[in-house]
Amino acid sequence: MFLQRANLYCAELSPYQAQAMSQWVGACRYVYNEGLKRRNYEYDNYGFSLRYPMQQSDLTKWRHAKEWLMDPPGHALQIALQALDDAFQRFLKGLCKHPTPRKKFRDDSFTLMAADVEFKKLNRNHGAIKLPKIGWIKFRGYRDLGGALRSVTFRRKAGEWSVSCA
Repeated sequence: MFLQRANLYCAELSPYQAQAMSQWVGACRYVYNEGLKRRNYEYDNYGFSLRYPMQQSDLTKWRHAKEWLMDPPGHALQIALQALDDAFQRFLKGLCKHPTPRKKFRDDSFTLMAADVEFKKLNRNHGAIKLPKIGWIKFRGYRDLGGALRSVTFRRKAGEWSVSCA
């Protein structure tokens, strides 16, 4: 039996890092919502739904059209589109309702692949994670991962940022 484990840490951000991560969350939310609008439009007008590989070209067009979409890492935006595709696959199998748009302050999160980040242990209870374009972010509650790192998710709830490593 394969056991998946995730560790949750409390991030300690500087004001610059908090602002940059808020912009990244907004960009991921924008990509998810635009992808949802495009899928709904295609289905309503042409009778078929787009899949993730078809929407990858849309992501490239959106990034060139809107300069602020160039700030977050491309992998974070791709993972947002993959999350939309996963939501549609669950909907089509009858496991959940139709995907809804993400809302500000309710769905504030983004995910990065393990190849995009770097970890280091600072002391017994603290560690740091290096994000592209932001730098090192300290976090509390360091524990060893106990396996290979697959993804890192940053989430904001009630103004506090947390890091989840799976």
